[in-house]
Amino acid sequence: MQDLSAIPIETHPFPPFVPIGARVLMLGTFPPKPHRWAMEFFYPNRTNDMWKIMGLIFFGNPFQFYDAEAKTYRLPQLKRFLEQQHCHACAKAQR
Repeated sequence: MQDLSAIPIETHPFPPFVPIGARVLMLGTFPPKPHRWAMEFFYPNRTNDMWKIMGLIFFGNPFQFYDAEAKTYRLPQLKRFLEQQHCHACAKAQR
């Protein structure tokens, strides 16, 4: 059996987002390298469709959470939405 203790564990760059009353876990992969981030939160890449899909499903607008002029997501609005929907996001890996 391979000794896994020598393999480094990648640390997720964002702390868990767990609003009071959260019932739904949004679990995904690690984000891309920081130079590709549009914000410092889960699913930060502009080309990732997660927040576009959520905007389309809940508001009929794929750009509901995106500020095209600033080329970033509207993080306060996004967090309020997640709180209202009782969603939390986190990533954790253990050996």
